[in-house]
Amino acid sequence: MVLPALTFRDAVTIHAGELCLEVFHVGPAHTTNDVVVWVPERRVLFAGDIVMSGVTPFCLMGSIQGSLRAVERCVGSVRGPSSRVMGRSVGRPCSR
Repeated sequence: MVLPALTFRDAVTIHAGELCLEVFHVGPAHTTNDVVVWVPERRVLFAGDIVMSGVTPFCLMGSIQGSLRAVERCVGSVRGPSSRVMGRSVGRPCSR
């Protein structure tokens, strides 16, 4: 086990080279401590298991109501994502 080097309560911005990673807490949703990462310079949202495509949401330690609130928070906090990176989804070939 490795202890965290950084903790936060609601949100934190991490600078990685030229990029800003906006990390914010949206849980409980899928679990009790869900976070998402927004990269505004690339318009990419890393939503993990908060957003699933083609499957029924699974809330092991979270809740359906919490999941809905988490999605609403993502929609309210993130403007115009060009890409969304999800946790689980039904495998499909990429179309370009």
